[in-house]
Amino acid sequence: MIQSGGNTLKDATLKILGLTKQQGKYAIEALKDDCGLRNDAHFKIWENGDVLNPDTGAVLGNLYDFVQ
Repeated sequence: MIQSGGNTLKDATLKILGLTKQQGKYAIEALKDDCGLRNDAHFKIWENGDVLNPDTGAVLGNLYDFVQ
């Protein structure tokens, strides 16, 4: 896991994922929209881009699927 919680993607997380701030912001917002989640939702993010619900451990999606 490279990030848990937080309101924004950390610079270190973006670097590991190879994403710009703009790409990361768009991807996480698109994932939230796709899952019908609130803007203040928190996640666990893994090195492969998987985003998990921190309460259930369910994979919500992968950030790379939402990168433009």
